[in-house]
Amino acid sequence: MILDTSETIVYTHAMEKQSPIHCKRPRWTPEKIKLLRRIYANLPNCEIARRLERPLGGVVSLAHKLRLNKSVRRMQQMGRENISNRWGKKKLQRKL
Repeated sequence: MILDTSETIVYTHAMEKQSPIHCKRPRWTPEKIKLLRRIYANLPNCEIARRLERPLGGVVSLAHKLRLNKSVRRMQQMGRENISNRWGKKKLQRKL
């Protein structure tokens, strides 16, 4: 398996920390990093965390370190979801 530079750095750093003293959290494997790179752009972070069986903060943190970005389509969808959540709740509160 060939890792690009950023994956190699993250994986090497994780392997250096795998002493019994530092092993409080599971480390990212090259396979999980590869999967994160493949699905990050188009899925919600909570779904990615569920699929990878990792905490949400861990997914967000590693994606940031790897400089991953959401696709334009996903960003538009997130915007619509945010507006729907924000305005939908206000309309319901006004009706009550």
